[in-house]
Amino acid sequence: MSSQRQRSFEPKFRIISLKEQKKLPLSVTEWVHERKTVRGVSEYRRNKYSYLMISLGSRPNPGYRLELVKVETGRKETAVFVEEKFPLPGRMYPQVVVYPYLLAEVRGPVQVCLIRPDQSVVPFS
Repeated sequence: MSSQRQRSFEPKFRIISLKEQKKLPLSVTEWVHERKTVRGVSEYRRNKYSYLMISLGSRPNPGYRLELVKVETGRKETAVFVEEKFPLPGRMYPQVVVYPYLLAEVRGPVQVCLIRPDQSVVPFS
């Protein structure tokens, strides 16, 4: 199979696990450490790779999470839907500041959307 044909089957959006993040180049891990503290969507390009971070910024305990709901790949862009998960009522959590984020390797334009608790969908910002 030619490299051109093989490349067309590569995903346009791939989550990078915490285990994989430990193997990333130092410049990427420094960028992650800096940008995870700020709510929003950030992109970092290094050589042939583009990294996309979706971050909630700081939260007061580990009950807050960011969850990938779905990815829709279109011809021109990829739509990524995320949801902020909140602490479970009545559950005790350690009072420690956390920075929920998702890190992905991307190809092409990506539109990030937030699914609110009422299930409405808005651009993530």
